[in-house]
Amino acid sequence: MKKTLVLIFAIAITTIGYSQRSPEKREKMKSIKIGYITEKLNLTPKEATKFWPIYNKYDEQVTKMWDSKIEKHKELELPDISESEAKRILDEYAKNKKQKYDLEEDFIKSLNSVISNKKILLYLKAEHQFKRKMIEHYKKRKKQ
Repeated sequence: MKKTLVLIFAIAITTIGYSQRSPEKREKMKSIKIGYITEKLNLTPKEATKFWPIYNKYDEQVTKMWDSKIEKHKELELPDISESEAKRILDEYAKNKKQKYDLEEDFIKSLNSVISNKKILLYLKAEHQFKRKMIEHYKKRKKQ
């Protein structure tokens, strides 16, 4: 198990060097993440065939939201916006936060019929750990 984790993160390290938003990098990171989650959850084949379609749908929706948010923020010039434009952006921000929360709530409810509550908690923990490891790796690379 430890060797698998080391392999997963070795692959992650090599893929980080690719361009930030490339589709190839996204796919590599997604496959690394799937391997990590699979190992942490120890899903049975029956659970896996039901879990991954639900996860993939959720991940796709979150990715679309994230991409949209990034594109909108790239165009934003804070010193030059009006107060009414700032209010509109804040309203949109709150709406997006609620939408993300609703997506996550629906995702967890969907998982309830597929895996145990304990495995859902393990998933949430694995998701958080994976993100932390990627952030730590990125910070180390920035320092070098």
